[in-house]
Amino acid sequence: MALQTITDKIKIGLLGPSAMKPLQEIEAERVRNKARLTPEQLLEIRDKMRDFESELSGIVITDLSRADIAVSCLFGILTAISAWQLDSHGKAIEGYINGKTIKDPVTGEKITIKQLDTNNIFDIKRGANHRYQIFHCGNLFKTAPADFVMPDGMSIEELMGMGKSDYRLIELIIKKYGLSGGFMKQASGIVKIMSTHFLKDLVTPAGLPLPFSDIFTKFIIQPSNACGYSTKNLIYDGFLKEVNSQLRFLNIRASDVSSFALIKVFCRAYTKVVHPELDKRQQKSLEDKMIIAVSGFLLISQLCFLCCGKADTASLVNGGKINPMIAASVIKSCVNICREAYHNHVIIMEVYRKKKDLILEVSLNGTKSDGVCEFPQRSVLL
Repeated sequence: MALQTITDKIKIGLLGPSAMKPLQEIEAERVRNKARLTPEQLLEIRDKMRDFESELSGIVITDLSRADIAVSCLFGILTAISAWQLDSHGKAIEGYINGKTIKDPVTGEKITIKQLDTNNIFDIKRGANHRYQIFHCGNLFKTAPADFVMPDGMSIEELMGMGKSDYRLIELIIKKYGLSGGFMKQASGIVKIMSTHFLKDLVTPAGLPLPFSDIFTKFIIQPSNACGYSTKNLIYDGFLKEVNSQLRFLNIRASDVSSFALIKVFCRAYTKVVHPELDKRQQKSLEDKMIIAVSGFLLISQLCFLCCGKADTASLVNGGKINPMIAASVIKSCVNICREAYHNHVIIMEVYRKKKDLILEVSLNGTKSDGVCEFPQRSVLL
């Protein structure tokens, strides 16, 4: 009984007192009110109610037509196919990127991206799944122990030539690549070096870890390892450890980014081109609904790829994974739709309350004071 009372109070708080009244009771009350009015009073009420119609213009109501749903289904499948193809040719794309030339951030000479990225500072730890452990999530302030031994046999302390206990990634980049000059020059060099390496990693099947996820990485002294340490990440070594180590559910691939961008661009272009009759608010509402629909069909297609893949999880399934970027986009669209529904409800209930007040005012000869209606023995408040 107590739980029911609490539930009723929550409903009243969120939806207003009308949430506790059945529709039949509201309709019956409306009929009873009209029955007490004379034709003249009805005309008076009808004229005054026209003033409330402008308030209803704030309501945003959109719905996906059958054609919209069919197009969403088609584009969701096409997006999944494009993700599959991008994953399938990831290594080839990486090789193409390696062959492109770029200016050395220090000397200004033209060199290949492979030359710039050889013995980079980001891969100080090697081995399977090394990317999610350290230096691959964009966190420039992640630190590594000074006595950590890099693959070339040199410790971080020897590279830096300083007497600190640990060093941040931004310090290692500046020292390793010899970046000099003012803040803007160093910053542009860091951006070029990081974007070059991360772009190559992004197109490979393993992808990149979630942004700033190495905050949860801890270094554990392990003399048997060549680097002198083992690492453990609370997210990747705990949540879905076995599945993610093979399928890379938590990693971000180029296919994730492309799918996210394609869905955003398509839904926005579709609502503007196919539904020009809608205003900006309605187009945004329809766009949110289409994002959810397209993402749903994309997810179904990717799950089909997983089901059609190999039975064991020893190899990656091209195009088959959970897309964290799409998941975040869907959650955002769902929140927008809920806010829209609540906003509509508030407007409708406010207009309903004013109309009811007006009927009571005319039928009971209530008086107005400072724009607020006052009625004798008023028993129902909405």
